[in-house]
Amino acid sequence: MPVVAEHLPMEREIDEADFLERGRVPIIKEVVERLVAVQGKELPIIATISGPFTILQQLYGKEIESADTELIKSRLETITQALIGLCKSFGDAKVDGILINEEAEMTSDQMKELSRAYKPIFNVIKFYNIFGILRLPDEIESAESIGDLSDAILGPMGLVVNSKTVRTKGIALPDSVWEEALEFDELSAMWKDNKKRRLFFSTRSPLNLEISLNDLQEKIAMLCAEEKWA
Repeated sequence: MPVVAEHLPMEREIDEADFLERGRVPIIKEVVERLVAVQGKELPIIATISGPFTILQQLYGKEIESADTELIKSRLETITQALIGLCKSFGDAKVDGILINEEAEMTSDQMKELSRAYKPIFNVIKFYNIFGILRLPDEIESAESIGDLSDAILGPMGLVVNSKTVRTKGIALPDSVWEEALEFDELSAMWKDNKKRRLFFSTRSPLNLEISLNDLQEKIAMLCAEEKWA
Protein backbone atom coordinates (compact mmCIF):
# COMPACT_ATOMS: atom_id res chain seq x y z
CA MET A 1 0.00 0.00 0.00
CA PRO A 2 1.25 3.54 -0.70
CA VAL A 3 2.40 5.57 2.30
CA VAL A 4 1.03 9.06 2.93
CA ALA A 5 4.02 11.19 3.89
CA GLU A 6 1.97 14.18 4.99
CA HIS A 7 -1.74 14.73 5.61
CA LEU A 8 -3.60 17.62 4.06
CA PRO A 9 -5.19 20.41 6.15
CA MET A 10 -8.99 20.16 6.18
CA GLU A 11 -9.38 23.58 4.56
CA ARG A 12 -7.55 22.36 1.46
CA GLU A 13 -9.94 21.11 -1.20
CA ILE A 14 -9.35 17.93 -3.19
CA ASP A 15 -8.51 18.28 -6.87
CA GLU A 16 -10.44 15.52 -8.62
CA ALA A 17 -9.85 16.81 -12.15
CA ASP A 18 -8.63 14.04 -14.46
CA PHE A 19 -8.58 11.65 -11.49
CA LEU A 20 -8.93 8.60 -13.74
CA GLU A 21 -5.97 9.63 -15.88
CA ARG A 22 -3.39 10.47 -13.22
CA GLY A 23 -0.90 8.50 -11.14
CA ARG A 24 -1.44 4.75 -10.82
CA VAL A 25 -5.15 4.79 -11.58
CA PRO A 26 -4.72 4.20 -15.37
CA ILE A 27 -2.47 1.21 -14.59
CA ILE A 28 -5.09 -0.25 -12.23
CA LYS A 29 -7.79 0.19 -14.86
CA GLU A 30 -5.64 -1.55 -17.49
CA VAL A 31 -4.85 -4.46 -15.14
CA VAL A 32 -8.55 -4.99 -14.42
CA GLU A 33 -9.41 -4.85 -18.13
CA ARG A 34 -6.75 -7.46 -18.91
CA LEU A 35 -7.89 -9.74 -16.08
CA VAL A 36 -11.44 -9.64 -17.38
CA ALA A 37 -10.29 -10.30 -20.95
CA VAL A 38 -7.98 -13.20 -20.05
CA GLN A 39 -9.74 -14.88 -17.10
CA GLY A 40 -13.18 -13.31 -16.99
CA LYS A 41 -14.91 -16.30 -18.58
CA GLU A 42 -13.44 -18.75 -16.05
CA LEU A 43 -13.19 -16.74 -12.82
CA PRO A 44 -15.34 -14.02 -11.23
CA ILE A 45 -13.37 -10.76 -11.24
CA ILE A 46 -14.11 -8.56 -8.20
CA ALA A 47 -12.54 -5.09 -8.24
CA THR A 48 -11.73 -3.60 -4.83
CA ILE A 49 -11.99 0.12 -4.09
CA SER A 50 -11.12 1.89 -0.83
CA GLY A 51 -14.23 3.34 0.81
CA PRO A 52 -14.87 7.10 0.98
CA PHE A 53 -14.29 7.27 4.76
CA THR A 54 -10.99 5.40 4.40
CA ILE A 55 -9.77 7.82 1.73
CA LEU A 56 -10.91 10.79 3.81
CA GLN A 57 -8.90 9.53 6.78
CA GLN A 58 -5.85 8.78 4.63
CA LEU A 59 -5.89 12.30 3.19
CA TYR A 60 -6.65 14.37 6.28
CA GLY A 61 -5.57 12.18 9.19
CA LYS A 62 -6.76 13.04 12.70
CA GLU A 63 -8.04 16.45 11.60
CA ILE A 64 -11.35 14.84 10.65
CA GLU A 65 -12.00 14.08 14.35
CA SER A 66 -12.47 17.78 15.15
CA ALA A 67 -13.58 19.07 11.76
CA ASP A 68 -16.98 20.60 11.11
CA THR A 69 -19.56 18.04 9.94
CA GLU A 70 -20.52 20.11 6.89
CA LEU A 71 -16.87 20.38 5.85
CA ILE A 72 -16.48 16.60 6.16
CA LYS A 73 -19.60 16.10 4.04
CA SER A 74 -18.18 18.44 1.40
CA ARG A 75 -14.90 16.53 1.25
CA LEU A 76 -16.75 13.21 1.16
CA GLU A 77 -18.85 14.41 -1.75
CA THR A 78 -15.71 15.16 -3.78
CA ILE A 79 -14.22 11.76 -2.92
CA THR A 80 -17.49 10.04 -3.80
CA GLN A 81 -17.57 11.66 -7.23
CA ALA A 82 -14.07 10.33 -7.93
CA LEU A 83 -15.07 6.83 -6.78
CA ILE A 84 -18.16 6.94 -9.00
CA GLY A 85 -15.89 7.52 -11.99
CA LEU A 86 -13.74 4.55 -10.97
CA CYS A 87 -16.83 2.33 -10.54
CA LYS A 88 -17.98 3.33 -14.03
CA SER A 89 -14.58 2.36 -15.43
CA PHE A 90 -14.77 -1.06 -13.78
CA GLY A 91 -18.38 -1.45 -14.93
CA ASP A 92 -17.35 -0.68 -18.52
CA ALA A 93 -14.57 -3.27 -18.13
CA LYS A 94 -17.33 -5.80 -17.31
CA VAL A 95 -16.10 -6.94 -13.90
CA ASP A 96 -18.42 -9.31 -12.02
CA GLY A 97 -18.52 -7.18 -8.90
CA ILE A 98 -17.04 -4.33 -6.89
CA LEU A 99 -16.06 -4.49 -3.23
CA ILE A 100 -15.98 -1.18 -1.34
CA ASN A 101 -13.36 -1.75 1.36
CA GLU A 102 -13.94 0.52 4.37
CA GLU A 103 -11.12 0.38 6.93
CA ALA A 104 -11.48 3.79 8.60
CA GLU A 105 -12.17 3.84 12.33
CA MET A 106 -15.70 5.14 12.89
CA THR A 107 -18.72 4.51 15.07
CA SER A 108 -22.14 3.31 13.98
CA ASP A 109 -23.50 6.81 14.70
CA GLN A 110 -20.89 8.43 12.43
CA MET A 111 -21.66 5.96 9.69
CA LYS A 112 -25.38 6.64 9.99
CA GLU A 113 -24.79 10.41 9.84
CA LEU A 114 -22.57 10.23 6.77
CA SER A 115 -23.93 7.10 5.05
CA ARG A 116 -25.28 9.12 2.11
CA ALA A 117 -21.77 8.91 0.66
CA TYR A 118 -22.40 5.25 -0.16
CA LYS A 119 -25.71 5.62 -2.00
CA PRO A 120 -24.48 7.13 -5.31
CA ILE A 121 -21.60 4.62 -5.41
CA PHE A 122 -23.88 1.60 -5.11
CA ASN A 123 -26.41 3.18 -7.48
CA VAL A 124 -23.70 3.09 -10.17
CA ILE A 125 -22.84 -0.52 -9.30
CA LYS A 126 -26.51 -1.48 -9.60
CA PHE A 127 -26.77 0.39 -12.92
CA TYR A 128 -24.13 -1.95 -14.36
CA ASN A 129 -25.99 -4.93 -12.87
CA ILE A 130 -22.92 -6.26 -11.08
CA PHE A 131 -22.46 -7.54 -7.53
CA GLY A 132 -21.76 -4.87 -4.89
CA ILE A 133 -20.11 -5.72 -1.55
CA LEU A 134 -19.47 -3.34 1.34
CA ARG A 135 -16.80 -4.34 3.87
CA LEU A 136 -17.07 -2.53 7.21
CA PRO A 137 -14.52 -2.26 10.03
CA ASP A 138 -14.81 -4.07 13.37
CA GLU A 139 -16.10 -0.99 15.20
CA ILE A 140 -19.41 -1.06 13.31
CA GLU A 141 -22.01 -3.11 15.19
CA SER A 142 -25.05 -2.45 13.02
CA ALA A 143 -25.63 -1.68 9.36
CA GLU A 144 -29.37 -1.01 9.39
CA SER A 145 -28.92 2.50 7.95
CA ILE A 146 -27.22 1.17 4.80
CA GLY A 147 -28.49 -2.40 4.75
CA ASP A 148 -30.39 -2.01 1.47
CA LEU A 149 -27.60 -0.37 -0.55
CA SER A 150 -25.20 -3.20 -1.34
CA ASP A 151 -25.87 -6.78 -2.38
CA ALA A 152 -23.82 -8.03 0.56
CA ILE A 153 -22.18 -6.66 3.69
CA LEU A 154 -18.99 -8.15 5.11
CA GLY A 155 -18.04 -7.44 8.70
CA PRO A 156 -17.40 -8.82 12.19
CA MET A 157 -19.74 -11.31 13.81
CA GLY A 158 -21.45 -8.63 15.91
CA LEU A 159 -22.48 -6.85 12.74
CA VAL A 160 -24.00 -10.03 11.33
CA VAL A 161 -25.97 -10.72 14.49
CA ASN A 162 -27.28 -7.17 14.98
CA SER A 163 -28.17 -6.25 11.39
CA LYS A 164 -31.54 -7.93 10.92
CA THR A 165 -32.54 -6.32 7.62
CA VAL A 166 -29.37 -7.10 5.66
CA ARG A 167 -30.21 -10.10 3.48
CA THR A 168 -26.75 -11.26 2.41
CA LYS A 169 -24.09 -11.03 5.10
CA GLY A 170 -20.49 -12.15 5.34
CA ILE A 171 -18.59 -12.93 8.51
CA ALA A 172 -15.03 -11.61 8.66
CA LEU A 173 -13.42 -14.27 10.81
CA PRO A 174 -10.18 -13.58 12.70
CA ASP A 175 -7.13 -14.82 10.82
CA SER A 176 -6.33 -17.26 13.63
CA VAL A 177 -9.42 -19.32 12.74
CA TRP A 178 -7.37 -21.21 10.14
CA GLU A 179 -4.67 -22.11 12.66
CA GLU A 180 -6.65 -22.86 15.82
CA ALA A 181 -9.45 -25.22 16.83
CA LEU A 182 -12.88 -23.85 15.94
CA GLU A 183 -15.29 -22.88 18.70
CA PHE A 184 -18.81 -23.40 17.38
CA ASP A 185 -20.64 -22.42 20.58
CA GLU A 186 -20.37 -18.67 19.93
CA LEU A 187 -21.55 -19.14 16.34
CA SER A 188 -24.60 -21.32 16.99
CA ALA A 189 -26.93 -18.43 17.97
CA MET A 190 -25.87 -16.45 14.92
CA TRP A 191 -26.62 -19.39 12.63
CA LYS A 192 -30.05 -19.90 14.22
CA ASP A 193 -31.01 -16.24 13.70
CA ASN A 194 -29.73 -16.08 10.14
CA LYS A 195 -30.44 -19.59 8.88
CA LYS A 196 -32.85 -18.39 6.20
CA ARG A 197 -30.50 -15.68 4.97
CA ARG A 198 -27.50 -15.97 2.68
CA LEU A 199 -24.19 -16.09 4.53
CA PHE A 200 -20.58 -16.27 3.41
CA PHE A 201 -17.23 -16.38 5.18
CA SER A 202 -14.08 -14.34 4.77
CA THR A 203 -11.17 -13.13 6.91
CA ARG A 204 -10.28 -9.69 8.25
CA SER A 205 -7.08 -9.55 6.21
CA PRO A 206 -5.48 -11.48 3.34
CA LEU A 207 -4.52 -15.07 4.10
CA ASN A 208 -0.90 -16.05 4.61
CA LEU A 209 0.39 -17.57 1.37
CA GLU A 210 2.06 -20.36 3.36
CA ILE A 211 -1.25 -21.71 4.66
CA SER A 212 -2.10 -25.25 3.60
CA LEU A 213 -4.89 -25.22 1.04
CA ASN A 214 -6.00 -28.65 2.27
CA ASP A 215 -6.36 -27.32 5.82
CA LEU A 216 -8.23 -24.29 4.48
CA GLN A 217 -10.66 -26.48 2.55
CA GLU A 218 -11.24 -28.69 5.59
CA LYS A 219 -11.99 -25.70 7.85
CA ILE A 220 -14.40 -24.21 5.33
CA ALA A 221 -16.18 -27.56 5.03
CA MET A 222 -16.59 -27.64 8.81
CA LEU A 223 -17.94 -24.09 8.90
CA CYS A 224 -20.44 -24.75 6.15
CA ALA A 225 -21.72 -28.04 7.55
CA GLU A 226 -25.11 -27.26 9.11
CA GLU A 227 -24.86 -29.97 11.78
CA LYS A 228 -21.74 -28.30 13.17
CA TRP A 229 -23.84 -25.29 14.19
CA ALA A 230 -26.20 -27.24 16.44
